Amino acid sequence: MKDKNISVVVNTCDDYRDVLIFFFAAIDEYWPDLKFPIVINSELINYTEYKANSHTVKVSPSPWGERLIATLNSIQSEFVLLLYDDFILEDYVRQDDIIKAMNIMLNNSNAAVVYLIDTKLPVNKEDSDIQFLEVKTNCDYRLNSAPGLWRKKDLLSFIDDLDNPWAWEVFGTYRSITKSKKFYTLNKSFPNIFPYNYSKGGAVYRGKWVKEVVWNKIQKYNLDIDLNVRGFSDPILFEKRTFLWKIKFFIAGLQMIGLKAFIPLFNSFKLKISKWF
Repeated sequence: MKDKNISVVVNTCDDYRDVLIFFFAAIDEYWPDLKFPIVINSELINYTEYKANSHTVKVSPSPWGERLIATLNSIQSEFVLLLYDDFILEDYVRQDDIIKAMNIMLNNSNAAVVYLIDTKLPVNKEDSDIQFLEVKTNCDYRLNSAPGLWRKKDLLSFIDDLDNPWAWEVFGTYRSITKSKKFYTLNKSFPNIFPYNYSKGGAVYRGKWVKEVVWNKIQKYNLDIDLNVRGFSDPILFEKRTFLWKIKFFIAGLQMIGLKAFIPLFNSFKLKISKWF
């Protein structure tokens, strides 16, 4: 029987249909006792091959923020576990710990999210015995795309129609600072609750496969995917964004939070300077 307090939302797009195949193959192996309904935040494709519901839009391409808002509004549960299609499980999900995270939020109406991995975000107080620690208010990436259990109404308050997932993390964080909400992250002393390889974010980096994530899974899951079509990310280097992409990214930040968009830009510059000395 499904637990209706939590829904799993998987963010994807039509161009990532090949990635979604990996996602659900790993879900079948490492989360066989999944007791929460899954909703795929998609574009035009209505996926019927998975044990999930698809929420689609009539027009594609459609802004990520607009699609996610529509998907969340279609869900009845109070909490959502927000995931992305390239979060490919490497081990079993600790489902009982997800319930523990939910109980924290049930007992604290100001709790907006509990991240289910070690995000390495700065916390107010270190304590090796406490599983979930409160994240500091004024820190970059407080609003994070890491697997997290969200109070749906709070998550909706942090998203605007024109948001994209990259700008949302960087600039959307400054929306969260003005709200009296608490964010929690998994203590580094505890094992990840949703264990996946996030050294480069997941199975795809800059549109290319991360080889160490997907290579051994082609045969393991007997998947009919030509990995050469998408190609492979460099195993050592982190490919840089183009200058045009960076300009568009910053413009998106200005549209989201106005002149506060200069704050993460300044913080990034300050970090680079500090590494020189």
